[in-house]
Parts: sequence; C-alpha cells; structure tokens
Amino acid sequence: MTARFSDLVAARLVFNFELAAPDGLSTSERETREQEAYATSAPWRGDYERKMLAALAPLADEARLGGSVSGLDALPGLARSLDAELTAHLSPIGVVGFHEMEMADGRRLRLPEYFATVIATLRQDIALWASSATTGFEQVH
Repeated sequence: MTARFSDLVAARLVFNFELAAPDGLSTSERETREQEAYATSAPWRGDYERKMLAALAPLADEARLGGSVSGLDALPGLARSLDAELTAHLSPIGVVGFHEMEMADGRRLRLPEYFATVIATLRQDIALWASSATTGFEQVH
C-alpha cells in the first residue's frame, strides 16, 4: 500500500450542504436556514451512511477476494445517487446536501471524486505491484 493510498484511507466522512439561493438573506436568516438544514438532514445523513456502507462492504470483499477493483467502479455513481436523494429531501428548505471526505491535511473531496481517486490510486498501486513482482520474478529466473 502506497503512502498516497494510506492518506486516502485515513480520510473521514463529513456532511456538508449549501444553501440553494443564499443571496439576499440576512445573516440571521442564513443562520436559521443552516440550522434547519442541519437538523432536518440528521436522519438522512445516517441513512446515507448506512446505504453507502451496505453497498461498499460487498464491493470491497469482491475486490479483495477477486483481486480486481472493477467492481468498485460503481461507487462514484452510487455516491452521486445518494447525494441526489439527500438533496431531494432537503430541497423544500432550499438546501443542497452532500458528503465529502476530509483528508488529514484539511483538503476535502466530494464523495464521488474521492471514490474515483481511491479507485485510480488502487489501480496504480496494483500495476506497480504487478510490475515489481514481474521484475523480481525475471531476476530470479
């Protein structure tokens, strides 16, 4: 496992949202809408995380047991779909909801981009490992 992959795996999941039309709101109106969004989203955040983990576990097992990450390619689309569900729930109060992964250095990636980055890094690591294994095998024979 490379250092880059280790950094990605150490990231933490965070919920975030944006007000759909924040222009023209006073500071107190904005704060009220943000508080409402956070409170309204609480049950959906837990549901989102449960759905994501339920989908992720078998895909990760398949990748681990099968030695291929191709099954993981569905994860960015799944994250986009779950973000759309969350946003649909929050749209009556004018909020767009989404999840991000926060890296140790404070950078954040939305979950679909995070999954795409993890998958690309895994593919690079596998190719590097395969190349190293082949080179080592050739040196022995």
